[in-house]
Amino acid sequence: CMIMIGLLCATAIFFLTYKGYDWRDRMMSIIQAVSALGVVAFPCGNSHVSTTGFFDLPCSVSSVFHCISAGVLFTAFAVNILWLFTQTGENPTAEKQKRNIIYKVCGWTIIVTALIQVAEITTGLASKVLEPKGIPYIAINEFIMLMAFAFAWFVKGELFKKLND
Repeated sequence: CMIMIGLLCATAIFFLTYKGYDWRDRMMSIIQAVSALGVVAFPCGNSHVSTTGFFDLPCSVSSVFHCISAGVLFTAFAVNILWLFTQTGENPTAEKQKRNIIYKVCGWTIIVTALIQVAEITTGLASKVLEPKGIPYIAINEFIMLMAFAFAWFVKGELFKKLND
């Protein structure tokens, strides 16, 4: 839990300072930073406490803000990847076309996983089946979405030389 809080705070700081290419990148960065801070400021409660978070809210209220913040964060990640990362000039190179395929796979991975998460929140089926067996279903979903964004960001940051122009 503390590691995730640290990662989210570092993510927020990164996005608050990231300027990007134009106003669209800046806008997405601010949305991502604020929503990452929202996830931290409004934690989900547990059965051992009645209030939680920086604002000492009832767990049920904090959880709603937490889910909204997480939803905005992952939606912003998907929009960033699918809309901004795939921007292409008139004659995209073969490498850019490959990168765009990767961006689409990563963006849609986030969307599909988020929809699965929403289905879980509304039905609770996976929690009833998997969590008693020690499988942290929600953490696995969040990990998948974060890794999809991280991989797309690494591609965008030209980490993989074979994909660079």
